[in-house]
Amino acid sequence: LIAEFGPLGHWETGATPWGAPYEQTSAQKASFLEEGYRGSILANPRCLGGYAFFWGAKQERTATWYGMFLDSGEKTESIDVLHALWTGSPSANRAPTIEPITLHAEGRVFAPGVSLRAGVVARDPDADALRYEWTLRAESTDHKGGGDREAAPPEIPGLIRSAPGPEARFEAPREPGAYRLFVTVYDDHGGAATANVPFLVE
Repeated sequence: LIAEFGPLGHWETGATPWGAPYEQTSAQKASFLEEGYRGSILANPRCLGGYAFFWGAKQERTATWYGMFLDSGEKTESIDVLHALWTGSPSANRAPTIEPITLHAEGRVFAPGVSLRAGVVARDPDADALRYEWTLRAESTDHKGGGDREAAPPEIPGLIRSAPGPEARFEAPREPGAYRLFVTVYDDHGGAATANVPFLVE
């Protein structure tokens, strides 16, 4: 019995030189989950099954790292993967899939106040229209042990300069420090995709 399986932990994904861990996109998490399930549970006839982690939403390094749902209730692609593995059929409406964020600048260390541009490619398997939401936050510093809930850093308003869409024009914060740019893509049918990228201002 696999007592717990899910995405790579924040200690397993590698980190920036300033110590910010790289988070998988929701699509990468779903692919990793499916590969692990097929290789460790379905491939072993003596395995009784397993428990998928985490059936909810929580802040742990980020608000999207471990949960398979957003705090607003939307499911991610991992739910669709589990549904297909357990039932043999696809979900009635599947969540969007997403590629990593591209920062259109050299490196990920920027001067305060510099203008930046980021983009993301997202697709919906059911051809649903997609809605994009970009947010900017300081890197989380409320690190707890044992999976205890952490306080999420507040959104930094006023620095996203473009209308919501697959591309975001934004301004680096004036205060030096570690930050993270997030994008959430909604299909407005209860599904969402997530990605983020850490960067440094100095």
